[in-house]
Amino acid sequence: MTFVKKCDSSKDTAKFLSDNGLLFEINRQILHPLGLAMYVQRDEDTGLEDGVMGVYVDQDAGGIVFDPDTYNEGIAKTEKYMEETRGYARIAQRVSRYGFKVQNTAKTFPDLALATDKPLRYYAFHVDCGRGGELHGQFLLNAEEQLLLEDLYGRDVSFGEVLGKHSDVTVHMTRKHITLITEDQVFLARAVALNIDLDSGFNPLQHSASEHKYPEE
Repeated sequence: MTFVKKCDSSKDTAKFLSDNGLLFEINRQILHPLGLAMYVQRDEDTGLEDGVMGVYVDQDAGGIVFDPDTYNEGIAKTEKYMEETRGYARIAQRVSRYGFKVQNTAKTFPDLALATDKPLRYYAFHVDCGRGGELHGQFLLNAEEQLLLEDLYGRDVSFGEVLGKHSDVTVHMTRKHITLITEDQVFLARAVALNIDLDSGFNPLQHSASEHKYPEE
């Protein structure tokens, strides 16, 4: 485990969490919806935070919300911390490695490594099916999924009757069907962190592929 900063006391820990907007996010995302709030107490004489942390309990069924000034200040602190520590890139790497941002299972993906330092990539998919129509799609892939896409090239992928009854669309996958839109890790990590769904249209990984793999054209 790598520490961004070593805190030598509970007072330092409280200051670190408060100054960097992390206490704000713990409250906003976890405690406030439950009617709880963690705070750093202030010295009665100086009015300054004394490093002692407490928990406030609110019985209101609606939970707790920040006033506008406190909310804006907290967001600014969090954004500053995320920029200075490359937090969004770390989230992208975590999603690429384990398959989740917030752990939701005891199982994790193996630590896969591509021959690249870009863990997330956003692709476009396009196939011209002649008079029958076209297939379009955009999708975000992590490291494991990029390996699966690589394995699709040279295989036949069945999309079924996606262009109408009896259309039975099958695509022989080649690299000309896939275009890299971006591998900007800051942009993609922000999208993941904010739970923005970038996927739309058709993703060939979600359709059945033939076992036989032909030589690439």
